[in-house]
Amino acid sequence: MLIGVSMATQVFLRSFFGAPLSWPEEVSQFLFVWASILGAVGAGKRLGLVRVETVVEKLPAGARNALEKLILIGIGILLAVLGWQGSQMAARSTYAATTLPITWAWMYSAAAVFAVLMYARLLQAQLFKYRFTFLETVISAKRP
Repeated sequence: MLIGVSMATQVFLRSFFGAPLSWPEEVSQFLFVWASILGAVGAGKRLGLVRVETVVEKLPAGARNALEKLILIGIGILLAVLGWQGSQMAARSTYAATTLPITWAWMYSAAAVFAVLMYARLLQAQLFKYRFTFLETVISAKRP
Protein backbone atom coordinates (compact mmCIF):
# COMPACT_ATOMS: atom_id res chain seq x y z
CA MET A 1 0.00 0.00 0.00
CA LEU A 2 2.86 2.37 0.81
CA ILE A 3 4.42 1.70 -2.58
CA GLY A 4 1.19 2.59 -4.36
CA VAL A 5 0.64 5.74 -2.32
CA SER A 6 4.18 7.02 -2.81
CA MET A 7 4.13 6.33 -6.56
CA ALA A 8 0.64 7.82 -6.99
CA THR A 9 1.82 10.93 -5.19
CA GLN A 10 4.85 11.08 -7.46
CA VAL A 11 2.74 10.76 -10.62
CA PHE A 12 0.21 13.31 -9.38
CA LEU A 13 2.85 15.91 -8.53
CA ARG A 14 4.75 15.34 -11.77
CA SER A 15 1.63 15.43 -13.96
CA PHE A 16 -0.30 18.30 -12.43
CA PHE A 17 2.36 20.51 -10.89
CA GLY A 18 5.44 19.63 -12.93
CA ALA A 19 7.35 19.21 -9.67
CA PRO A 20 8.16 15.55 -8.99
CA LEU A 21 9.64 14.48 -5.68
CA SER A 22 13.08 12.91 -5.64
CA TRP A 23 12.55 10.11 -3.13
CA PRO A 24 9.47 7.98 -4.09
CA GLU A 25 11.30 5.78 -6.59
CA GLU A 26 13.94 4.76 -4.06
CA VAL A 27 11.40 4.25 -1.31
CA SER A 28 9.41 2.05 -3.68
CA GLN A 29 12.48 -0.03 -4.50
CA PHE A 30 13.27 -0.63 -0.84
CA LEU A 31 9.66 -1.38 0.06
CA PHE A 32 9.19 -3.69 -2.93
CA VAL A 33 12.16 -5.84 -1.93
CA TRP A 34 10.98 -6.10 1.66
CA ALA A 35 7.36 -6.76 0.67
CA SER A 36 8.54 -9.49 -1.70
CA ILE A 37 10.54 -11.33 0.94
CA LEU A 38 7.73 -11.13 3.46
CA GLY A 39 5.29 -12.43 0.85
CA ALA A 40 7.64 -15.30 0.03
CA VAL A 41 7.91 -16.16 3.72
CA GLY A 42 4.10 -16.17 3.85
CA ALA A 43 4.01 -18.59 0.92
CA GLY A 44 6.55 -20.79 2.66
CA LYS A 45 4.46 -20.71 5.81
CA ARG A 46 1.54 -22.19 3.87
CA LEU A 47 3.86 -24.59 2.04
CA GLY A 48 2.93 -22.81 -1.18
CA LEU A 49 6.35 -23.29 -2.73
CA VAL A 50 6.55 -24.27 -6.37
CA ARG A 51 6.30 -28.04 -6.63
CA VAL A 52 5.77 -30.65 -9.32
CA GLU A 53 3.11 -32.82 -7.73
CA THR A 54 2.50 -35.09 -10.72
CA VAL A 55 5.91 -36.74 -10.37
CA VAL A 56 5.84 -36.97 -6.57
CA GLU A 57 2.34 -38.46 -6.43
CA LYS A 58 3.38 -41.45 -8.55
CA LEU A 59 6.18 -42.43 -6.17
CA PRO A 60 5.72 -44.93 -3.34
CA ALA A 61 5.26 -43.43 0.13
CA GLY A 62 8.82 -44.15 1.25
CA ALA A 63 10.39 -42.63 -1.84
CA ARG A 64 8.02 -39.65 -1.60
CA ASN A 65 9.08 -38.96 1.98
CA ALA A 66 12.76 -39.33 1.08
CA LEU A 67 12.38 -36.96 -1.86
CA GLU A 68 10.58 -34.38 0.29
CA LYS A 69 13.38 -34.56 2.90
CA LEU A 70 15.98 -34.19 0.14
CA ILE A 71 14.17 -31.15 -1.23
CA LEU A 72 14.01 -29.60 2.24
CA ILE A 73 17.74 -30.19 2.72
CA GLY A 74 18.41 -28.53 -0.64
CA ILE A 75 16.23 -25.57 0.28
CA GLY A 76 18.02 -25.32 3.63
CA ILE A 77 21.41 -25.24 1.91
CA LEU A 78 20.25 -22.58 -0.55
CA LEU A 79 18.81 -20.50 2.29
CA ALA A 80 22.09 -20.77 4.20
CA VAL A 81 24.06 -19.57 1.17
CA LEU A 82 21.56 -16.77 0.50
CA GLY A 83 21.61 -15.64 4.12
CA TRP A 84 25.41 -15.73 4.31
CA GLN A 85 25.89 -13.84 1.04
CA GLY A 86 23.19 -11.30 1.92
CA SER A 87 24.77 -10.58 5.28
CA GLN A 88 28.21 -10.28 3.69
CA MET A 89 26.94 -7.85 1.07
CA ALA A 90 25.12 -5.81 3.71
CA ALA A 91 28.25 -5.66 5.86
CA ARG A 92 30.40 -4.50 2.93
CA SER A 93 27.92 -1.99 1.53
CA THR A 94 28.81 1.63 2.06
CA TYR A 95 26.93 2.96 -0.96
CA ALA A 96 24.33 5.47 0.20
CA ALA A 97 20.95 5.81 -1.42
CA THR A 98 20.74 8.81 -3.71
CA THR A 99 17.89 10.65 -2.00
CA LEU A 100 17.40 8.80 1.29
CA PRO A 101 19.66 9.04 4.34
CA ILE A 102 20.27 5.26 4.41
CA THR A 103 22.69 2.87 2.76
CA TRP A 104 21.96 0.01 0.40
CA ALA A 105 22.83 -2.33 3.26
CA TRP A 106 19.14 -2.18 4.16
CA MET A 107 18.32 -3.64 0.76
CA TYR A 108 20.98 -6.36 0.96
CA SER A 109 20.04 -7.30 4.51
CA ALA A 110 16.64 -8.37 3.19
CA ALA A 111 18.28 -11.54 1.82
CA ALA A 112 19.64 -12.50 5.24
CA VAL A 113 16.32 -11.72 6.94
CA PHE A 114 14.49 -13.75 4.31
CA ALA A 115 16.76 -16.73 4.83
CA VAL A 116 16.30 -16.71 8.62
CA LEU A 117 12.52 -16.23 8.49
CA MET A 118 12.00 -18.83 5.76
CA TYR A 119 14.19 -21.36 7.53
CA ALA A 120 12.21 -20.81 10.74
CA ARG A 121 8.91 -21.23 8.89
CA LEU A 122 10.03 -24.40 7.14
CA LEU A 123 11.22 -25.86 10.43
CA GLN A 124 7.93 -24.86 12.01
CA ALA A 125 5.94 -26.54 9.26
CA GLN A 126 8.05 -29.71 9.16
CA LEU A 127 8.87 -30.31 12.81
CA PHE A 128 5.71 -29.10 14.45
CA LYS A 129 3.28 -29.57 11.53
CA TYR A 130 1.90 -26.16 12.41
CA ARG A 131 0.50 -24.34 9.38
CA PHE A 132 -1.79 -21.71 10.90
CA THR A 133 -4.77 -23.91 10.12
CA PHE A 134 -6.99 -21.84 12.42
CA LEU A 135 -6.39 -18.68 10.40
CA GLU A 136 -6.79 -20.54 7.13
CA THR A 137 -10.17 -21.95 8.18
CA VAL A 138 -11.37 -18.53 9.36
CA ILE A 139 -10.31 -16.91 6.09
CA SER A 140 -11.88 -19.64 3.94
CA ALA A 141 -15.11 -19.52 5.99
CA LYS A 142 -15.59 -15.84 5.09
CA ARG A 143 -15.50 -16.56 1.37
CA PRO A 144 -18.89 -17.15 -0.27
